[in-house]
Amino acid sequence: MTKYRIFTAYSNSGISSIQRLLKLSLYPIRFIKIYTKEARNVLDVGCGEGLLGNLICEISDAKLTGIDTDDKKISIANKSRVSKNANFEKRNFFELTDLHKYDFIIINDFMHHHTFENQRKILQKLSKEIHPNAKILIKEVGKLNSVDHLLTRYADRILYPNDTLNFRSSKGWIEVFSEFGFLLIAELKVKSIWPACRNIYVVKLG
Repeated sequence: MTKYRIFTAYSNSGISSIQRLLKLSLYPIRFIKIYTKEARNVLDVGCGEGLLGNLICEISDAKLTGIDTDDKKISIANKSRVSKNANFEKRNFFELTDLHKYDFIIINDFMHHHTFENQRKILQKLSKEIHPNAKILIKEVGKLNSVDHLLTRYADRILYPNDTLNFRSSKGWIEVFSEFGFLLIAELKVKSIWPACRNIYVVKLG
């Protein structure tokens, strides 16, 4: 019922039923619920139209801040809000000065839209500015998961023609996490009826 409520909240958003179904099917809701159970402030980096952020507010009591640089997506997110605890803002991650206030940070299908250099800068900024006890959930496609990788690359080239797509293997992600002082505390692959971006990593400062 929770996902259905979010699905219907976006009925007039301009996002097609198929797109909403696809997005919602790939959110690891049970897994996220575990880590947001005690969270007070959650940050959704690259929140897009806010489906995941709204979903989090449906399953937890946390205050959710979603950020994105796309005006249209932020407008849709705020118009489709299902909770007063959700807030969506046009902000650039690299300009954030309040990372320390969040105890749970979600980076969903965001990193591979950045160069390898910027991926490292993102992790470096997080390592220096987050709260010592904060946890970070990163969802990405593994470069070695050939079908997932190829289909994600194909779809993203159509949807985001101006982006430079850069994928890492699971081993590559774990190595770069470690380089910036992050400890891997959980890893899994989201089950889905179709190939897509499904690898989940939860990390914290070691």
